[in-house]
Formats: sequence, C-alpha cells, structure tokens
Amino acid sequence: MSGFVGTQSSSSLVAGVGQLKDAHIKQAEQLISNVPARLYKMAHNTLGAQALIYALLLHENNQAQKVIQLRYLASNLPANIYTQIKSILEDIGRLSIQYRLPLIEIALPQLRLMPINRYEAMLTQMQHLVYVDEQLTVFEWALSNIVANYLQAEFEKADVKRITHRNLQSLYKDIEYTLSVLIHEFAAENDFDSILKSANKEISGSTMLLLPKHQLSIEGFANSVNELSKLPPMAKQKVLSALIVPIAFDKSYTPQE
Repeated sequence: MSGFVGTQSSSSLVAGVGQLKDAHIKQAEQLISNVPARLYKMAHNTLGAQALIYALLLHENNQAQKVIQLRYLASNLPANIYTQIKSILEDIGRLSIQYRLPLIEIALPQLRLMPINRYEAMLTQMQHLVYVDEQLTVFEWALSNIVANYLQAEFEKADVKRITHRNLQSLYKDIEYTLSVLIHEFAAENDFDSILKSANKEISGSTMLLLPKHQLSIEGFANSVNELSKLPPMAKQKVLSALIVPIAFDKSYTPQE
C-alpha cells in the first residue's frame, strides 16, 4: 500500500495485510501520476533507476551525513550513475515522502537488467548508506530492504525461509527490541506507557519493556526482524498485532508508517 495515509484500527490494518482493493489501486495510480516527470522518466531506464535508488537513500535531514554518503558513492559508483545522482539531488529534496515508495516500485523492474557485478555492488552500497550514520532510520531501512529482497529474488536462487522458531517465548527479546524501535520512531512520548501496555496484551504472557533509544540500532532492528520472519504464520500474526500498536495508537498514519 505505497504511500497510503489514513485512519484505520490496528485490527483492520493487520487483517488487510496483503489485501489489494480497488481503492488502493486508484490511490496508487493517483500518486504515480503526480511523480515529477523527470524522475518518472529516469525510473524507466536501468542507469536512471539505480541513480534514483541511491538518491532516495541519502540522509534527508543531516547535511553532514549526506556529504559523507555522497563522498562514499563518488568513490564506489561508476561515474555515469554518480553524475545522474548529482543531477537529481534538488528534485529528490523537494519530493514529498509519499512519492518515494511508488517511485522505487516503478524503478525496480529496470534493475533486473543490471549485470550481476552491479547487483552485488549495489547490495553492499545500499547497506553502507543505511548503516553509515549509525542512527535509527527505519524508513531508509525499509526502502533498502524492499530493493534488496526484490534483487535477491531476481539474481539468486530462491532462499525459502525455514520455520526455525515454533513459539513466541523464545523470541520475546526480538519482539521487545523491534517494538521499542517502532515506539521511539513513530509514537509520542506521552503515549509510550499506554502503547507498551496495549502491545503486551496482544501477546499472551508477555511482559515486554521499552528499551532506551540509545541501546537501539538499525542493525539490531534488522536482525530482530529477520528472526521474527522465521516464525510460523499464526505466530507472525500475533507479533504483527503487537508491533502495529505504535503505528495505530493515534489512529492516523503517515507515509513513513
């Protein structure tokens, strides 16, 4: 549901995961029609699509970190891709956040045409962009993860995740870690206690605590999400019901959420 903003209950959000409705398609078409023409055109060729992905992963609010990221890309990218990145920085800076995921979705099919060595390099470079500043940027991680999963499905043999965790008790620490990240990222501080109480109710017997923000990292978040992905479907649904509480608590959803 790319770029969707709305007001739904947490239960309806969980129930709607993976469900595509006519309203979703109509809203997606409207979002795509409003993507700036220059960026839309770039998304339809292989070099431009690569440049877009890198540009969308650059730090929005920290110019010092953005300079470090650009310096890294200048040293590690082919010159023709880096030149295209530089040419669209102002356009990306003005791009409202709700258009970012639709733009990535347009660009993804073009990435299949990359040579295998560019694919391997791109995975490494995206990881560097997300982790370079050691700050918690869930949205950047989500975008890079979408691209990485798509590329791995195209360039590598299918990696079927095995169900290695049969019960939630063994993963309480991972649920607690992921929940803490989402609370700090998306919730108002005066709602923290109420959100934690509601999330604990979703998982019988859990007594999860809110971890301090300084103990959290995007890498730790990624590792915990990976462990939770190895649960069976019914257990995943319970976890999702708890993790969606910080997002659904105020009954209003931003494009990042």
